[in-house]
Amino acid sequence: MIGHAEAATPLLQSPRQRPACSGRRLLVLALLPISALCGGLLVARHVITACVPPTEDYTDVGVQCVSEFNWNQGQEATYKSASGYFVGTGGRIERSDLPDCAGSWTAEDDVLTLKGNRQPRMFLKDARNTLIMLDMSTEEVSWTQNVAKLGKDMNGAVYTTWVRPEDEADPATAARLYCDANDGTGNNLWCPEMDLGEANYCGFRSTSHPVTDLSGNAWTGTAVNCYAPLGADQDANLFYCGLGVDGAQSDGPPLMQAWSDHYGNALWFTSAAAHPPCAASPGSSTMCTYGDGQAIDTNRDYDVHVKFHFGGSNLRSFTTTLRQDANTIELTRQTSPNSAAVPIEHGFPDTGRVALLVQLWVSSPGSGTEGAESGGSGMSWLSGAACDVSNGGSAEHPAVSDATYTIKNLRITNSVTRAERRVLFRVQK
Repeated sequence: MIGHAEAATPLLQSPRQRPACSGRRLLVLALLPISALCGGLLVARHVITACVPPTEDYTDVGVQCVSEFNWNQGQEATYKSASGYFVGTGGRIERSDLPDCAGSWTAEDDVLTLKGNRQPRMFLKDARNTLIMLDMSTEEVSWTQNVAKLGKDMNGAVYTTWVRPEDEADPATAARLYCDANDGTGNNLWCPEMDLGEANYCGFRSTSHPVTDLSGNAWTGTAVNCYAPLGADQDANLFYCGLGVDGAQSDGPPLMQAWSDHYGNALWFTSAAAHPPCAASPGSSTMCTYGDGQAIDTNRDYDVHVKFHFGGSNLRSFTTTLRQDANTIELTRQTSPNSAAVPIEHGFPDTGRVALLVQLWVSSPGSGTEGAESGGSGMSWLSGAACDVSNGGSAEHPAVSDATYTIKNLRITNSVTRAERRVLFRVQK
């Protein structure tokens, strides 16, 4: 005879996990030996139910185009934003047609390829036209990628940004109101961003970009308008933001101040060939075994895994692991203290929920000042100032218009149950 416990005890469950279970239940039998009565058989005395997150794959996955080109990288009038306007030459606001990213990507099964002919920035969305979300507090993410065709001025990225909860089921609005920690579409909206991986032939970075109210208040779930303080060093991490205040981009102080970690808390995989200081002292957040012929040889596919370490509702650190054949390299980056000496409490949404995106873009020499202090420009912060691999310079590294970035086997895994959801794309030729 099997007796049922009157009050089932939930296992493997926290308040943050419960909504993801969608009614699925796992029966857990507590077995009790009753040899004298049942001939040594194990008899279930209690049946305990546990809520387990769903394991169905994301299928028929498509994209929601945010922009066809990166707005501040010298694309002139070719840039289009889902907001319908962008900041053009000299800071002018210019109207543009809405982008569709057509011709900039192909996909089939678990393989997605982005093309350099347009340099797309795109949300991923499932068969229900709902954004694919990552819960940083309970989940981790993995994928395989190939960056062999991306020279020193290119950047293939898998990353996340915050979106309003009501826009998770409305990708077009999420794209129109796109925001990240660097004003990525020129619409002056800034919000938390986690760069899971930005990569090319010479370098790989993972970076957390929190947004925090300087007064100690939690992230409110509102995109913020930011400006650099008048006369401030433009290379400083701090960008001051009026939380939802109209006209916050001005010379005067906003009604409330927040900070956006513009450069973020980064870890970096590179090589001494691309970043000569590696030969002497790489630093605690840099590992010098990535690149041509290195432990992670960027001529071939390699695997990426990113795990988040939350304390309470705050991201305390994250770990990025790269694997190729028998080689594994790993770094953990602490998010506080940081170079701006500002606390990171509640710098990401307390729910941990962020939307998943992919991007391929180029920063040509002379189009940016990043890395100038080390003799580089453009994408030197990623590639290293000494990286000499250019697109169009050899058959192995084609012109930017012919460059490709390939992502395979993208999956989101529950950190406790290990339940895994794969991202499977609709066919796009």
